[in-house]
Amino acid sequence: MSDSSFTDLDPRELILDRYMQARDPELIKNNKAREAQIKKQEEQDKDILDDLLNGGEIKLPIVVFEVDGKLYVVDGFHRTKACLAYLKKHPDSYLKVKANLVKNRTYQEAFIEAQAMNQGHGVGVSKAEVNQSIFRSLLIQRKFELSVSDLQALFTCSRGHANHVQKALKACSEALGDDACDMSIDVVKLILMLRPRLESKYDLTKSAWDSKGVPRIRRLADAYSGKELPIEDDQDVIKYRTAALEADLLKHIDNYGDGIFREALRKAVRGRGLGVTITKKAKWEQDHGYSEDEQYLQESDEYEKSQLEDYRF
Repeated sequence: MSDSSFTDLDPRELILDRYMQARDPELIKNNKAREAQIKKQEEQDKDILDDLLNGGEIKLPIVVFEVDGKLYVVDGFHRTKACLAYLKKHPDSYLKVKANLVKNRTYQEAFIEAQAMNQGHGVGVSKAEVNQSIFRSLLIQRKFELSVSDLQALFTCSRGHANHVQKALKACSEALGDDACDMSIDVVKLILMLRPRLESKYDLTKSAWDSKGVPRIRRLADAYSGKELPIEDDQDVIKYRTAALEADLLKHIDNYGDGIFREALRKAVRGRGLGVTITKKAKWEQDHGYSEDEQYLQESDEYEKSQLEDYRF
């Protein structure tokens, strides 16, 4: 980097701007993977702080961009947070953090570099987080006209995902209108401007946005295509649908019997990461004293009775 040099900085003078923190575990769809990522970051923070408390130091320099005299951390949020936590315990300490200081940069350049840093962290960042980082960069740079092939190469993804990205970019461009090409609009203003404009065009729920207020690729692409989005943010709707589904499930249990219902449910939830564990049929039958023939006859008899009752209506 030009205009850059390595130096020691006072952590208290650094700005941890949430727009510069490109990592966003909430983007991870799988519950177990998301929880594991969050736990991993918490453990990382604790390990760094423990090292400092035991006389260690930050070995890998953070990256800081100087923008109009302000020092923004673009890479090294966890290291900086650990230093601040240490200084809170030892306020009289002269702790400094090693940094690659890049001067004479704009806020937009700092933002884009933060997204790029996130993409380069490798196994420490999920694919969903990397994809959203790239999307944020394209949005801020107003690169709305990239082809599907260009997007495939940029995201190293399938053609299907590239199509979703292209639709999401088109939705942003159309919502911004004449402002889409106005490079004088700064990063934060653009993000804050975009959300209400998209919400006025599409029925987007809270989960359609990442932690920076930037639309999530697939949610926006689906809305742009006219697909109905899940209404998981409306608590009343959640309660209503939960009660309705529970009633349906109870009816299925009564109709098909415990054994058939359990086996169907076990196969249905397998591999979906729902955190639902159902013992295998043989183990359950053994625990409940069923033989295979007895269970089959019981369930068949109950099913036939339920069908006869349905026909009477």
